Amino acid sequence: MLATNACKKDAKLDYSKVTGTTFTSNDGTMQALLQNKCGSVTCHGAGGDGAQHWKYYAEYDSLTPHFEHMYEAVVIQKEMPKAGAPQLTQEELDAFECWEQAGFSE
Repeated sequence: MLATNACKKDAKLDYSKVTGTTFTSNDGTMQALLQNKCGSVTCHGAGGDGAQHWKYYAEYDSLTPHFEHMYEAVVIQKEMPKAGAPQLTQEELDAFECWEQAGFSE
């Protein structure tokens, strides 16, 4: 129930699809977000500086060990994406937070 209420906090966002969000639900919002913002060659994609820390793969199972760190770095610390890389919009940050509240479900 917490995820439902928290994910409806912003009236301009349609969280009806995001509530209980999964990696591939909501038209693949989270999968696309991670691919575009984390999986690029400037970050955690093949050849990127961040690939030394962990390399982005589009498969959910390869990401599970990194969820809490990603959430902390992106939403709490706001240290990711690094300066110069494509930044997350407020809507993307909100979707990421909603996904975290839903337990990073597949």
